[in-house]
Amino acid sequence: MIGRFYETNKLLIGKVYEYKKTIDVIPNKISIKLLRNRWGSLTKEGDIHLYFNLLKAPEDVIDYIIINELCHLKIKAHSNKF
Repeated sequence: MIGRFYETNKLLIGKVYEYKKTIDVIPNKISIKLLRNRWGSLTKEGDIHLYFNLLKAPEDVIDYIIINELCHLKIKAHSNKF
């Protein structure tokens, strides 16, 4: 289990660092959690939480979730601007 968690951290956090440069944002903190009802979330403090089992999703879904959370650092809600 620890090895799997390490690999999940490495992959997901690596992708966050890759995309944050493109989007030009800086998250406060990145964490991998066992979320119940979400793939990812962003706190008002700018912390990104990603779901541990996101690693089981196809890579394009993983990318979409990470990009979505990073974009929320610029536009908070799912408005027309988002």
